[in-house]
Amino acid sequence: MEGLTKEQRRILVREATELAATYSIQVVPAKQAPQLCEKTGKSIVSFRLCPLSIIPAPFPKHVFQQTMSTQLEIAQLFDGIARHPTFLRDRLASTAGVDSFLQRTLELYTTVIDSNPAHYRDSIMACAFRTDYMLHESSPGTIVPKNVEINTIAAGLGAVASRAADFYDNLFQGKLKFSNLTSTDGLESNDAVGGIVHSFKVALDEYTRSLSAVAAGLPAPVVVMVTHEKEFNIFDQRMHEITAWKRYGIVFHRLTLKYIHDHGQVTDDNVLTVTCPLTGAPLHVGLLYFRAGYCPEDFPTEDEWSARELVERSKAVKCPNLPYHLAGTKKVQQLLAQPDVIEEFLSPEQSAAVRATFAGLYSLDETEYSDGKQGLQQVIDRVLANPQDFVLKPQREGGGSNFYGDDVATKLNELTEGERKAYIVQDIIRPPSHRTLLLNDTEDGEEAEVVNELGIFGTIVSRAGGTVVENVAVGHLLRGKRITSAEAGVAAGHGFIDAVYLCPCKAPTCANDCCEAGTL
Repeated sequence: MEGLTKEQRRILVREATELAATYSIQVVPAKQAPQLCEKTGKSIVSFRLCPLSIIPAPFPKHVFQQTMSTQLEIAQLFDGIARHPTFLRDRLASTAGVDSFLQRTLELYTTVIDSNPAHYRDSIMACAFRTDYMLHESSPGTIVPKNVEINTIAAGLGAVASRAADFYDNLFQGKLKFSNLTSTDGLESNDAVGGIVHSFKVALDEYTRSLSAVAAGLPAPVVVMVTHEKEFNIFDQRMHEITAWKRYGIVFHRLTLKYIHDHGQVTDDNVLTVTCPLTGAPLHVGLLYFRAGYCPEDFPTEDEWSARELVERSKAVKCPNLPYHLAGTKKVQQLLAQPDVIEEFLSPEQSAAVRATFAGLYSLDETEYSDGKQGLQQVIDRVLANPQDFVLKPQREGGGSNFYGDDVATKLNELTEGERKAYIVQDIIRPPSHRTLLLNDTEDGEEAEVVNELGIFGTIVSRAGGTVVENVAVGHLLRGKRITSAEAGVAAGHGFIDAVYLCPCKAPTCANDCCEAGTL
């Protein structure tokens, strides 16, 4: 980049590559999930670095602080939704009618409630969120955060983000004396993984207290991380396990839904136990942390659905449980943008803070418009006239499922009136761009024009009756993508890891004269 000789740039790329590997900022390539060689029995898995930006991204300090603060209201809002006896059933029924996976999930939730109406009211609830934002220029010279989505299940990269913060701190402590970014003062510290794991400890403590006499003779409760059979985001997940053991002595076990079905049971007191795959001894499961179970592919047979019901009915804390999972759907987020919905759960001041972050969100269900078909058709006409100004979103997690640009119009025209109910429309957010240097498996790296997406990690634990024990914004994740890319998912291969360099400016882009970030 500007100011670097070719040799200096290669040195920088080499330093960054070696440091990133040392900090285990890595993933297993998605098509090379762990497996054994049939002939030798040896592992043939390979690892690669997460895509990384070498240069931290300038980010307005006031916006960062706003998103961290708003996370507390968002968590309180979703806890209220999760404990509401009818909100999810009533508001998701229409969409579930045309989305088979959502329908099955909602049916399971309804079955649990119908068999025990007090189940969720009397449950300990826990959720690890990641609320994603992009910067938006609301008026000339005014920058605000706009919500992309709120993730309530399998919100990943908290550990990778924490390690990346250490990586950038190391890289810029003396290594870049030839650049103008010689201070780490603006680099924001990050212990998202520590905060997430601490919430598990709080939830386990609540769980243990709730058992009382039932706990007599039971071994100490463990955490089960529900994972895929072939997992590529291993390093991020394992760092949660390592941090939990190192800080609190909490034991993790990685199990699939299929394994839980085959080896799990619930006692007469609704305590969940699973046979340990290593020792054969019974494990007392106090908390399940879902890093799988959020898409149809995670339920290939009835066994997985049976396992999900087994754990949902148990006393074990679920992170998240079914109502929290359902509350994170795109449809619920669109419903929250409607007048007076958030206000059912938050004060006027809190509601205004959350609502201010929403981009335009629109239903494709005519029953949600006061003027019915006419109101829906006006939205559709706007979208078809300017599809580049909108995103079409289905009820799916994990990235890569949205439609952008001309594909919005194409898909919208393909869908029947009924099928459209499974989607929502969101205004496109157009964040400011900047140039950076990316690690891309070459000795020179890659210069690219990029935009960023900020994720705020938050945790909440509430006990029976809804009393909040802990509600904390615990850290952040900054991702980036080339301006030519629609998606920003790192695990899905669309984006890269970046670092927040807080600057005091309030302009849409950092001019480099108000802080030290931005260029070499």
